[in-house]
Amino acid sequence: MTMDDYIERVTRAATERKGEPVFNGSIDHARVIVKTMFKHARRTVDIFSGTLNPRVYAPDEVLDEAEFFLTSSDHHVRIILERADVDLYAKHPFYKRFSEYTNLETRVLDSVMAGNIRFHLLVADEDCYRFEQDKAQVAAIAAWGDAKGGKHLKSLFETLWERAFPLNSAKMAIPLQA
Repeated sequence: MTMDDYIERVTRAATERKGEPVFNGSIDHARVIVKTMFKHARRTVDIFSGTLNPRVYAPDEVLDEAEFFLTSSDHHVRIILERADVDLYAKHPFYKRFSEYTNLETRVLDSVMAGNIRFHLLVADEDCYRFEQDKAQVAAIAAWGDAKGGKHLKSLFETLWERAFPLNSAKMAIPLQA
């Protein structure tokens, strides 16, 4: 399958929102899926990632869709990172562009907890998702309009969100721990 065919398949799945699974086997596929998630999300995008891989989250086409999504004040993006560098807000293209948006929140997990979790995920609107069963691999499955799978992944995200620490208000990637 060519990349154009893959993009067409992802776009169709997102537009129809029937829960059709789409498989992701490369960084390029991941970038297409993430861009399409932002484009078709209606209210929320929640991401659990190691470091928000810049090869996926920093290309202009992804940043443009994320910005279009974030410009609506009733839209919200929450990100949980496993690791956050001290210079995250200064150097990561996603954060350089969106650090001032009040509808973007980021938290970081304790390193022990993060090390015990084997997956990564992105869930939008409780019925769309990209799920990496093994975070050491780029392979994932995505779907738009799968309410059962989306609700399950949203629940996992909420559990992690409650256990993660907010980054400090000085826009440095240092968790605030109580």
